[in-house]
Amino acid sequence: MSTLPRLPLDCLIHILAQLPPSRSQDGDISVKTLAKCAQVDSTFRQATLGAPLWEPHYRARYRHYDEANEAKRKGIYGDEYRQLYAERRKLDRVALSLMDKIVEDRRVRTECATEIVRLRLDILDALQSEAQNLEGPLPILSCGAIPKPETTRYFWVKAIMEEITRGYGVRLWGRIVRNEISYVEGYLSMSCFFGKTYYEVRLYMDPSTQSSRRRMQVKTILDDITIRARDYLLQNGVTLSKEAKDYDAKAVCLKICEFMRDEGFGPVDARLFHSIQHQFPHAYLTTNRKANPISLVHVFVAIAHFVGVIASPVDFPVRVLAHVAEPREDVDDFFVNVYDSQILSLRDDIPHLLSRQGVSPARTEDFITPCGPIPMILRAGRNIMAALHSPGNASASLARAAIIFTFSMHIQLSDRSDLVPPFIAGCEALDCATFVSEEMIPEHPEGSTTRELLASGVKETMEREKAEAEVIHYRSQEETSIQHFVGMVFQHRAYHYIGCIFGWDPVCAASEDWIREMNVKSLPRGRYQPFYQSFCNDGSIRYVAEDNVTSLPDPEEEVFINFHRKIGVLPRYFSGVHMRRAGNSSRGRFFPSPEILRTYPEDDDIGRAWVEQIEPS
Repeated sequence: MSTLPRLPLDCLIHILAQLPPSRSQDGDISVKTLAKCAQVDSTFRQATLGAPLWEPHYRARYRHYDEANEAKRKGIYGDEYRQLYAERRKLDRVALSLMDKIVEDRRVRTECATEIVRLRLDILDALQSEAQNLEGPLPILSCGAIPKPETTRYFWVKAIMEEITRGYGVRLWGRIVRNEISYVEGYLSMSCFFGKTYYEVRLYMDPSTQSSRRRMQVKTILDDITIRARDYLLQNGVTLSKEAKDYDAKAVCLKICEFMRDEGFGPVDARLFHSIQHQFPHAYLTTNRKANPISLVHVFVAIAHFVGVIASPVDFPVRVLAHVAEPREDVDDFFVNVYDSQILSLRDDIPHLLSRQGVSPARTEDFITPCGPIPMILRAGRNIMAALHSPGNASASLARAAIIFTFSMHIQLSDRSDLVPPFIAGCEALDCATFVSEEMIPEHPEGSTTRELLASGVKETMEREKAEAEVIHYRSQEETSIQHFVGMVFQHRAYHYIGCIFGWDPVCAASEDWIREMNVKSLPRGRYQPFYQSFCNDGSIRYVAEDNVTSLPDPEEEVFINFHRKIGVLPRYFSGVHMRRAGNSSRGRFFPSPEILRTYPEDDDIGRAWVEQIEPS
């Protein structure tokens, strides 16, 4: 039997170059194919070693990187993208192994989280891919099935991603203080507290390169907007060269405002003026383009800089304006009211507007001077706190992220040591172990009040976490009989709301003040009965006496799904739903997560037996 002829090396390389680069499973298959081909023989190995084959895969998978670490890798490997890819994959495996421990064991969670966040942006892509693979509906399983803790793992992966990007945001603030980055970049740091970086991008192919050597180019959403704005201005005949005789800075600025309106950017409805969704770049650059003045000025200044206009924000009373430097020496600078697409004169309009706000002429300079990112970020923080006071303005998770941002920002940019105690009180142990310890504290000088308060607050939180992580509740060892179990969905006997038990105490463990305020002594068994920590279907958390707990008859799957929708932290405690039907009757409970299985080791068997003992009706 004759052997097939060998392909020439260049043909083999061309064929392998067709393997599609991607962050998805297809991308993994492509890379695994290259790795397998390298094991065939020397010819295949030679074909798979070239940088042109590996660079697209590297850039497709790794959009983020820690700048210092990437510089070190490039110093060692240069443009050997196969080696660079291999080094990043090693870090990915380390991070995902640590994630296993975070999900499984609360006792080592904070230590493992600290190890992960020290890898910084180098492992953000791996976590994003992991989150994408895990994301899905709440698993609802029948009797005998045991869910994989994928829902719980998704929760912790997302949490770690947020800690990494918050740390990144704090580092950006340090660079702002040192005047290392611009207002446009610095303002984007706000979104880091929601799991975003200004590397959050979409990829496109550079058409100017040969298809066989395609380079993956990266641009942010804001970059994309500025490029399209420049094209819009040129297509509409706007002169952008300052040397041209017909250059008109005011006409350029008005055309930028026109472009923004065409793109959907504009004044927000008055009823939604203080909505949190209009405060953060990742929101107003995408879905919430009807925004407040400070957000619109950020977009305007970014576009203006890109087309050569020297524009800066102005911390003007009531409404943020943009200052524009007029290139002609004999012409005054002017201001742009981006919110209303108006040009304002320094001599006529500005004094009139300031006088309406009660500002004396002597203080005019204070309100018309171009400013950098710090005053704008501080002003945004005040807007966000005002938004949080509007009822129903944000979900619990959104509100918490906004509060952490606001406190962190004031502590780091204004050295507000008085805000450290309430800030630490609102932080989870994970926050303290990661971005607070690793990024916030080092930015303050040794011996400073802020640094010492942060350090002592972190220490106290971590000691409490360590003690709580060791606690195990054995219902069989309690003198009080525990009638219900973690994961049970119930109805409140008096108020009829639906709740879900995620913890219990054999007797009331609340403070004396709470016991008096809630009139616990009026209950049939008073304080000496089991009390249950419970999520409620309105999104709140309550402490409920056993006297007021009654099992929910015939719950539908939608009851459990609604809890999953409304309670952001629910996956920390539960990994799925255990349902059983018998005739017209049904019973269901939440499956405990690995953490809850360890903390309440006997509750799973009790809950399983309770569901499976249902009698047909």
